[in-house]
Amino acid sequence: MALIAAAHAETHVQSAIYPLVYPYAMISLGFGYPELGAIVGAATLVSGLLQGIHGWLSRWVRRKALVGGGNIFLGLSLMLSGISNGLGIFTAGRVASGVAASPQHPMAASLISDWYPSKRRATALSLHFSGGNVGTVLTPLVGAFLIALVGWQRTLILFGIPGLIIGALVWRYLKDDRPPMAAGRPEENRKPSYFGAFKNRNVVKLISARAMTAAGRGLGVITVYVPLYLAQSLHYGVIEVGFFFTVLAAGSVFSPVIGGTVADRWVGRKRVIIVSLLFSSLATVGLVMARASPLLVGVALFGLGLAVFNEGPLSQALLSDSTTKENRDGAFSMYFVVSYVGGAFWGFLIAYIIGIYGFVPAFELIAATYIPPAVVYSTVKEVREL
Repeated sequence: MALIAAAHAETHVQSAIYPLVYPYAMISLGFGYPELGAIVGAATLVSGLLQGIHGWLSRWVRRKALVGGGNIFLGLSLMLSGISNGLGIFTAGRVASGVAASPQHPMAASLISDWYPSKRRATALSLHFSGGNVGTVLTPLVGAFLIALVGWQRTLILFGIPGLIIGALVWRYLKDDRPPMAAGRPEENRKPSYFGAFKNRNVVKLISARAMTAAGRGLGVITVYVPLYLAQSLHYGVIEVGFFFTVLAAGSVFSPVIGGTVADRWVGRKRVIIVSLLFSSLATVGLVMARASPLLVGVALFGLGLAVFNEGPLSQALLSDSTTKENRDGAFSMYFVVSYVGGAFWGFLIAYIIGIYGFVPAFELIAATYIPPAVVYSTVKEVREL
């Protein structure tokens, strides 16, 4: 768990360091919000689509090799963005980072589902999620300091180094007892079973709800545009933005652990998800209403951090319980494909709204998008492992 969480932390570096870099890269490389929306959307779209192949690739390649290789490639892609002297190379590095991060979520979720029984699975997946978010919390603090000290390009290069080390350790030492092509007859293994996920009504509901939450998902649109809102609309400096971003990201470490424990032991997964979504909506409205008050901005971001990161690991626990072990890789692949494609769509749309109308209407839309998935989750049937 510690090793897979460390790999997760490294994949989260990109979601935390790039938002801090964007304002300076936009000035240095000479691009605006339309180009930024295209970059963010392209990286998210490519990463999301590629997650759909890992349930298929795991039939021939060990899951730990996919995760470890992805971390190594992520380190190299961050370095590529760091040496860029134009928009093309920067974009290539950013998109490559999305490619490199794509194995982590479906393969790690599958591995953890193998390691832990159903009654402990929400807690385990939440621990993985929280462990990964240690990278989200530490990155703004260290990144803001390094950007001020050595510049944004050298900062990206330095953040690429841990990926090379962690990736090699994961590839060598991670526990993966299920060999490729292990289950069923060879002719069955050649059929991409992840299409079978859509025959399960619970899976369809979970995937649909995940696509809806992409506008305000914790590590997605929110983490991209909150720093920009703080820097360019509220005019905070890099140190202040790094601090507020850390306040938001801190919730991603301890909140999912609390939510997963409460869900496993007492109230169930979907109830925690619904409450978290509704509270996320209120906190997003609070951020807009806080305007430039540092205290109110901090309170709103702390509240958002408490709620916005719970839905992901708990919905994965529901998905894991709703599928058989043989179909789990494919189900997680399709889940993350739809999730990230939805994120790409929302990334484009939010960037367009900010460019035309400003940040406030964009955040008001994000607040509204938490409500429909809460309704969908209320219809999901909670089951134990099949």
